Amino acid sequence: LAPYLDHVPHGWELHVHFENLNHIDHACLDAFENWEKQNRPFGSKLVVEWQDLFARSTVAEPVSTA
Repeated sequence: LAPYLDHVPHGWELHVHFENLNHIDHACLDAFENWEKQNRPFGSKLVVEWQDLFARSTVAEPVSTA
């Protein structure tokens, strides 16, 4: 996942769709969170339904998106 996120140009709005996703692990959630934190200053935005995504993970608490 991380190499793909690294290729998203600055200033883009990244929409994450996961309707067909059965499970996501902590490393992937961290990758999304880190991408958002690192790219927000360049005008990028991550659009994801965090609560629905966490329902498919083994992580007990949602990551901070602030």
